[in-house]
Amino acid sequence: MSRLKQNTTTRNGKKIYGSYRVEVNLSIGKHKITLKGVKDKRVAKSLQNKANEIESLSRLYPNEKDWLKEIHIALGRFDLLPNHNTLIPRIKEGFNELITEKQNYGTITKQQTIDCYLSAMHLLLDVCGNIAINQISPLHKPKLEVEFKKRGWNPNTINMRTRNTMQFLKWCLEQKYISELPFVFKQIKVPKSTKKWIKPDEFNRTIKFLSKEYQAYAIVGYYTGLRLREVNTNPTDLAYRGLYHTCTRVFEKDLNRYVWKLHVIGKQGVIADIPMPDDIKPYHDMMVANRRSPNNVSKAFKKASIKAGFSGHTFHDIRHSFCSNLALKQDNTLVLKNSMRHSSLHTTNNYLQDERLNWKSLIDNMDLDEVMA
Repeated sequence: MSRLKQNTTTRNGKKIYGSYRVEVNLSIGKHKITLKGVKDKRVAKSLQNKANEIESLSRLYPNEKDWLKEIHIALGRFDLLPNHNTLIPRIKEGFNELITEKQNYGTITKQQTIDCYLSAMHLLLDVCGNIAINQISPLHKPKLEVEFKKRGWNPNTINMRTRNTMQFLKWCLEQKYISELPFVFKQIKVPKSTKKWIKPDEFNRTIKFLSKEYQAYAIVGYYTGLRLREVNTNPTDLAYRGLYHTCTRVFEKDLNRYVWKLHVIGKQGVIADIPMPDDIKPYHDMMVANRRSPNNVSKAFKKASIKAGFSGHTFHDIRHSFCSNLALKQDNTLVLKNSMRHSSLHTTNNYLQDERLNWKSLIDNMDLDEVMA
């Protein structure tokens, strides 16, 4: 059984705790391996369990594998391999290794973060091919910039892709897969955008340029405030990253009648029941019967907005508009926050930025005792 210890040093009379290390007793002898950067005991324990498995196998089958190499790989210490320089992974393998390491260390918890890394990986693969990581060169930077223009990406998307690409390259430098960064991307300065309120007449003009299937998605979103990925009704559809809803008919005592409710599994697993107007139900049925990917829904709505003569509203602007329309009927920002399922009032106030609405009266009418409760 391996032993788990934490490296410590003393500085100015104070004990400073560093990374954990695993002490293993393989069939070929004892070894101490530092878990580089791991200071969380739970993460260290999970890696120790992997070490225990290999330690046991090395005793049962001492001559079948290079067990020291196996334990270095299991603990993510590729830089300690004897023939490290000949084991430079290719781009695809490198990204998979990075994602696995971050998952093991608990620094990646959201599928959305993984998707961002995978998008950066596909970008590099399209431009460079699946070459060895140490073959990425300064010549690839202008090719990437050409690719940004070809794909018509806005500055925010470019910033996201280059940020993930640089994170990957810096990680490769730490792993000693490369001796220096082949290039550096700086973030583009983007002015802070204001939220766009799509008024009912503007919304009606826009959806005329959508097919009936895409109209259904837009109408359900506009009258319920669902996020794009929450319109999904299939919990196993990976494109929606675990967000979905179910639709049921329930009896409301206060109203003394049956109403439609959307039971939503939203961001960060937040669960909510959202009312849906009866006349929106046929559009909901059409949406369910004609499934479309979130990317296609988003692109279709933006194109329709441009055709309608606007500056390219996004599907998320539909959610902002739901909040704005609700604000015209509701003069309490705290109620708006709860209706939008925001984690903080700050987020709700960011939604309320359109100059056509008198937001000061909303803030003035807030019950501070409710906020502090």
